[in-house]
Amino acid sequence: MRHTKRIISKISEELTTYAYAIGANDIHIHIKEEIDAHIISLTCDYKDIYQSMVDDLEGKLFGNRLEAVEEMYWNLTGTSDLSNEFEFDLLNSLIDEANVTHTTNHLEIQLIRYRHD
Repeated sequence: MRHTKRIISKISEELTTYAYAIGANDIHIHIKEEIDAHIISLTCDYKDIYQSMVDDLEGKLFGNRLEAVEEMYWNLTGTSDLSNEFEFDLLNSLIDEANVTHTTNHLEIQLIRYRHD
């Protein structure tokens, strides 16, 4: 895929936007490029009032990569403010696996995108 690094950047941007939307003020994004995959990780805090958004996240991020969508991705994504629904459907089509864990006021997300060269 010729847009791989741009897609990884957009994924990390979407995670950052989500973290701000749940009231985070300590946000860490880590991107690791391995031989067979990219791993994008988010670790952040969140405010109690957004607990239901965090609880719902696990059901929304599961990884269902659709390579056909990747080519259309740039036309499908739009700009949104923090109050709009996040692009989790599109995000799911760009990743192969998702792991979400959270405890009180602490969230960790790991997204994996395998190389399909």
